[in-house]
Amino acid sequence: MGCVYILKNEAMPGLIKIGYTRKTPEERAAELYEGITGVPMPFEVAHAYPCEEPEKLEREIHRKLTSHRINQYREFFKYPADGAFQMLQELHHISSSAGWRKWTSHFLTRFRRKTDVRSDMVEDETPTAK
Repeated sequence: MGCVYILKNEAMPGLIKIGYTRKTPEERAAELYEGITGVPMPFEVAHAYPCEEPEKLEREIHRKLTSHRINQYREFFKYPADGAFQMLQELHHISSSAGWRKWTSHFLTRFRRKTDVRSDMVEDETPTAK
C-alpha cells in the first residue's frame, strides 16, 4: 500500500510534482524540501491518492501527462493540480476494472476447462446400449 501524491510549491507557480511514496505524502514533501537545496519554499500536498500499486499508477499518469512535463528527467508538470487529481482517479478506476476483467477472464477460462473435463468424464461413464 502506498499513495500517489500531487505537490505544489509557492516558489514554482503553475507547476506540480507527481510522485509516489510508501510513507505519508507530508513526510515525502518534507524530505523533498530538505533534500533539494535550491527550493526556497517547502512543498504543499495538494492531493494524495492511496492505492495498492502506486508505482504503476504514477507511471500511468506520467505517461498521460508527457506533453506537460517540463523536464524528461524530473516529475514536474505544468498542469492544474485538481485536473491531475481527477485524471489520477480515472486512471485508477480504469486500471482497477481492467485488473478485475483480467482476473475474471482467467477464472472463467479455468472454470470452463474443469467443466469440459468433467463433461468428458460423464460422457465416458454413460452406459452404451448394446
